[in-house]
Amino acid sequence: MICPDKFKFTYSAMEIGMLIKRVFERLGHRTELVPMSDGGEGFLDVLSRYVEAERVETRVYDSVLRPLDTYFLYDKTQRRVYIELALTGSLQFLSEGLRNPLNTTTYGLGLQLKKAMDMGAEKIFVGLGGSSTTDCGMVAVSLGINFIIIG
Repeated sequence: MICPDKFKFTYSAMEIGMLIKRVFERLGHRTELVPMSDGGEGFLDVLSRYVEAERVETRVYDSVLRPLDTYFLYDKTQRRVYIELALTGSLQFLSEGLRNPLNTTTYGLGLQLKKAMDMGAEKIFVGLGGSSTTDCGMVAVSLGINFIIIG
C-alpha cells in the first residue's frame, strides 16, 4: 500500500504516489495507491477521491488580499462543506518577498466559510495545513465578528 502526502512545491500526493507505484510494479510488486493529506496543499484533491461532493467556485482573496478564483466541495446530501485553507492562504501563491506572516491574512478563508454557511451547510470541515498566515483567527472579521483590543 502506497499512502503518500504531497511533496511541498514539487509533486501532489497523486503524482508522487504514481511515481512510487511505477517503481514497485517494475520490481514485480502488486500495489494499492491511497493518496493522503495532512490538510495542506492537495487536501481537496485527495478528499474528492473519497467523498461525493460538487465543486463550488468562489471569488475570494489570497493571503495578501489579491483577488483569487478558487473553490470548495459541497456534499448536498449531507449538507457538508470541505474547504482547503491552502487554496486561499498558502505559501504556494506567494513569492519569497511576500512570505511574511505579519502581512498575511485568512480573510479569503472567511469568505468561503460565509458562503458555505449561506448555502446552508450543517457541517464544515477545513484543512488548515499549508497556511502562510499566523493571524490568530482574524478570519472572523470577514464573518462580521468584531475584535476589541484592550491594552
